[in-house]
Amino acid sequence: MRLLRYLPRNTSIDFVGARWVGFAFTIVTVLASIVSLFVQGLNLGIDFTGGTLIEIRKQEAIDVASLRASLERLDFGEVAIQGSGDNKDALIRVQPRGGEADERAAQRAVVQVRGALGCSNQIRPLSSLPDNASGDLRATTMRFSIVAPESVSIDRLSAAFESAGYGGVIVVQNPDNANEAYAGFTPTGEAPTAEAVSEKVSAALGCSYRFTRVEAVGPKVSGELYFSGVIASVLAVLIIALYVAFRFEWQFGVSAIVATGHDVFVTVGMFSLFQLDFNLTAVAALLALAGYSINDTVVVFDRIREMRRKYKSKPLGELINLSVNQTLSRTILTSATTAIAILPLFLFGGATLFNFSAAMLFGIVIGTYSSIYVAGALLLYLPALGGADTGGQKAGARA
Repeated sequence: MRLLRYLPRNTSIDFVGARWVGFAFTIVTVLASIVSLFVQGLNLGIDFTGGTLIEIRKQEAIDVASLRASLERLDFGEVAIQGSGDNKDALIRVQPRGGEADERAAQRAVVQVRGALGCSNQIRPLSSLPDNASGDLRATTMRFSIVAPESVSIDRLSAAFESAGYGGVIVVQNPDNANEAYAGFTPTGEAPTAEAVSEKVSAALGCSYRFTRVEAVGPKVSGELYFSGVIASVLAVLIIALYVAFRFEWQFGVSAIVATGHDVFVTVGMFSLFQLDFNLTAVAALLALAGYSINDTVVVFDRIREMRRKYKSKPLGELINLSVNQTLSRTILTSATTAIAILPLFLFGGATLFNFSAAMLFGIVIGTYSSIYVAGALLLYLPALGGADTGGQKAGARA
């Protein structure tokens, strides 16, 4: 059976002849990244700035403008809101005044945000009842704790459970805390999930949001994370270049560090240009991108080395063209399948995975371009490779 091919077996595209177009595009993207970083900077996430991060979800689309207006009335030093693709998720980043970002500050921030969104009552499932719970409550199979900013109303909580469709609910006051109550019931049919119960009862109490994540990072820790992230990214590129120089020749290492550094730097510029949240997840995407980019580049370099041994008298420019054309199908298909695997994360991963998947998709395109147009063509402007015909290399550079 013949192999399925999406590209002709023997393409003869003059990539070396078109290298000036590639170099011009590279210069434009690098300059755009530098300008954006200088003018706008990076939109540093909670990992690098400190503060409290709250992720919320709603059944219908979230009105970000209305949400921002509600939160800006609170006593926070900074409030940043990022919506998701389907507008049903939102990331709220708050910077408490005075730079506080410990667990207590996070709890206070959550209480304030809940109050501003009409979600003052916090409902959470109980795996076991405390010792001060009544005996009637122990006979139920699903139990919950409800905490309010002020004294809870037993009648209002009972009505909320009934309104949500859960009958036979027992609601009792916590004898040691007037702001907390316990509720429990035994489902008559198929048991609902605790999350579904919490969401429906919260809605019955006037809350249309679900709080899915809360994180707090201190200013000292955030500074250390930012420094470590920068060092990790730079070291990854340098070590990759050292490996290529050792595995091939030092000229290949120089070309690899330029191509891989270009891919990482331009992706950082993309974060700055679109003001995407730059956090530890973004650093993970950059490190993954560096590894992916060099993988494509090494395939091209290996073919160039193989062609040099086979055609010793050919100019380097012709060897680069031959090598890139022979690996073109593999390069494009690998990039396409990787992009297809990441696309669902980009479309349906929500706000948490959006930046990571966006960086990977953008990086795949840039990495594929640099492997084809930049990495190999740079060899024409470096000292002659070991055993190469210097005259032939110069002739290739003039092509």
